[in-house]
Amino acid sequence: MKIKRNNKAEKGNAFFIVLIGVILFAALTFTFTKTSQNTSGNINRSEAKIAATDIISNAQTIEKAINKLLRKGCSEGDISFENNFITGYEHSPQTTNDCKIFNISGGNIKYKTPDNTWLDETKSGNSRYKEWYLTSDICIWESSSAGCNPNPASDLVLILPYIKMEICEQINKTSSITGNIPKDTDGTYSPNAPFTGSYPSNPSNDINIWQSKTGCIEASSSPSSGYHFYHVLISR
Repeated sequence: MKIKRNNKAEKGNAFFIVLIGVILFAALTFTFTKTSQNTSGNINRSEAKIAATDIISNAQTIEKAINKLLRKGCSEGDISFENNFITGYEHSPQTTNDCKIFNISGGNIKYKTPDNTWLDETKSGNSRYKEWYLTSDICIWESSSAGCNPNPASDLVLILPYIKMEICEQINKTSSITGNIPKDTDGTYSPNAPFTGSYPSNPSNDINIWQSKTGCIEASSSPSSGYHFYHVLISR
């Protein structure tokens, strides 16, 4: 007995399989493209705005925790950023837990590791990459001509190195810094001076975006070329 084959059904199944394959291929292509964009630095304006907001928000959270500890009686030198993720912030002599930003007895906030999508991965081998860097070996200009005077000149500053250009631009828009991203050509900050309680009377570096507490600059020398977010935590 001859069995008739249902050619229509087979063709329908084959078409359905091909369609599923096309859909899966398109989904994989979209995912790959999205990932490539996020790691190479090409992100859209909406993503850059969200990232800029998150970065500034984290900086403000740290600043609020500092002000809380200052009101509790901790001195500017007692403030400690010792944490379980990045070494080098230990005070000598050791400060009490009450004056530690990332301790439940002190500032009671968590150290949030910077998001990979914020960063320029071509700089991943550089010092302080993917770190919130806190230093007092720096000052922010008080005006366009006065520089870092009067003394004491050093400020306590939070820096997020090597962010993407699009995010840098959005940070400056939020901070009302107009025009192109400011470029610092004479050394922006030293990556080897984490804050451990002291304020140098003659800091090694400065940021000459005057009257701007929060912003982003392009560095062309020290520590390395790239875009760097900064936020003044204690202005002195």
